[in-house]
Amino acid sequence: MRKTKIICTLGPASSDYETIKAMVEAGMDVARLNFSHGDHSTHQKNIETLRQISHELDKPIAILQDLQGPKIRVGDMEEGTVLEAGQKTTITMQNVVGNAQKFSSTYKGLATDINEGDTILIDDGLICIQADRVLNNEIYGTVVHGGALKSHKGINLRHSSISTPALTDKDIKDLDFGLSEEVDYVALSFVCEASDIKEVKGAVRRKDKQAHVVAKIERHEAIEDLEQIVMTADAVMVARGDLGVEIPLDRVPMLQKTILQSCRMHLKPAITATQMLESMIHNPRPTRAEVSDIANAILDGTDALMLSGETAVGNYPVEAVRTMARIAETTEARLTTSHQYLNGFEDEGIGNSVVYAACRLAENLKAKAIICFTESGFTGRLLSKYRPMIPAIGVTTDAFVERRLALYWGLQSICLEEVTNTDEMILQVEQAVVKRRFVERGDLVVIIAGLPLPITGVTNLIKVHRIGESYAI
Repeated sequence: MRKTKIICTLGPASSDYETIKAMVEAGMDVARLNFSHGDHSTHQKNIETLRQISHELDKPIAILQDLQGPKIRVGDMEEGTVLEAGQKTTITMQNVVGNAQKFSSTYKGLATDINEGDTILIDDGLICIQADRVLNNEIYGTVVHGGALKSHKGINLRHSSISTPALTDKDIKDLDFGLSEEVDYVALSFVCEASDIKEVKGAVRRKDKQAHVVAKIERHEAIEDLEQIVMTADAVMVARGDLGVEIPLDRVPMLQKTILQSCRMHLKPAITATQMLESMIHNPRPTRAEVSDIANAILDGTDALMLSGETAVGNYPVEAVRTMARIAETTEARLTTSHQYLNGFEDEGIGNSVVYAACRLAENLKAKAIICFTESGFTGRLLSKYRPMIPAIGVTTDAFVERRLALYWGLQSICLEEVTNTDEMILQVEQAVVKRRFVERGDLVVIIAGLPLPITGVTNLIKVHRIGESYAI
């Protein structure tokens, strides 16, 4: 049973019922809706299709809304514009159709935020311009690395900070739509500091919704406030695309490890994203480097891996999911023990101690599964932290929590009706786990729960149980 979760971006190549269903069957756990593209009606159709397929396959699929954020882009350009190394060019804050001599930025505060001598990177760093001087709301620069300049390509600043708000007007409208559709996660792009996450959480709370907020680490400012961002966010994405432009590429691998380590320390799910299987946009097989990249992310402790263009616009969306699932399963087969995680135990209260002890007990007894009751999802996250090598099942009475657990490493989730006594609790669990074929009758399992029922927020019970023996504790 694969433990590393797979996030797939839906797009033109994966918006029909048959393809989405095939992707779910191939291993998709979370569907990403990229609000940099598409309109609300398109996203709504995808949400309806996902919920239908989830019901038909009896498999919870979380929905992640990825907000565009304050992305700076080039304005409209003349066809065939090419910047040559060494030439002079001007970036204006006025709306013009650009050419090699002058072009515009969609962010009108760019000239205010930039300093003379700063580096401006365009189109994922393929074009590099040095800002020589700033005058009359225009940036006069020299092209360091040239190339074809097309409309709406991204602009990154390696040394300057921009003063845009965390949520743009477009983001606010998109967020309202996503919350009305009950998305499970909201990803905030271009996070600079922890207060950006708090702003989105406040917006979610004001709408009385439950969506959790994912911080995308892709700006150099975020690195400086990394610890606070991880502590504030509900989950974190290592967004290596823009991150690899904002900071030197050679720093990205070690920074990825640092972010993943911080996420585990603070019990936050970590997502590794961008160019995981990029070559499969056009080819049916990945490169060896991509396979190694995925394996190393798993060994580093990522909870989830994300496919972007591979499934959104690629020629082989379903095969990309299958390939990622296969690489994950093969890599996880070498994770033969959870000792490296169990040995890192620190006493952090009753709940943490109970989950730690349950993992040790299950390992010693060679139990077939660990089953934890988790109304808020927190106990499930504790269980995921210790990376049990046997199946781990999170049981909740909240359908939102059931879907949210789809992002957590190693956790399968089940939603049951609310119970008021232990007899009913264990009977329902037995029926559900056998029906889903997680275990069989006669298998030994370790159960984690809280008493007395139905009080939530308490984890104080471990029970060794044999499936089929549904009697009171």
